[in-house]
Amino acid sequence: MRRIKAVIASTVVGLGLVVGGGVVANAADYKVNLTEACAVTNTGYWYAQLVYPSQGAYGWRCTYPQLPWETKVYKSVDVQKYCTARYYGSVATTTNPSVADSWVCRK
Repeated sequence: MRRIKAVIASTVVGLGLVVGGGVVANAADYKVNLTEACAVTNTGYWYAQLVYPSQGAYGWRCTYPQLPWETKVYKSVDVQKYCTARYYGSVATTTNPSVADSWVCRK
């Protein structure tokens, strides 16, 4: 019985240290599919394209396939709208704004 109490006590203390130390994540992160985000943002078949790589995560634009002689059209990606639609109640954020593929939906 004494051994069980010792194990329980050490487990509780250990959990307290882990939670208090910030090791346990408070939120769930879901990777953003930017092509899906373009589809949610616009009507028709739009896809994500990294138009401005120097802008990192903010360099993505939505575009659609068109004939070669047509002028390319770009629209912004509404990542927050995607996160709200796909993972209700989540917030769009980047894990590193300088990295293009760093968008996540945080719950």
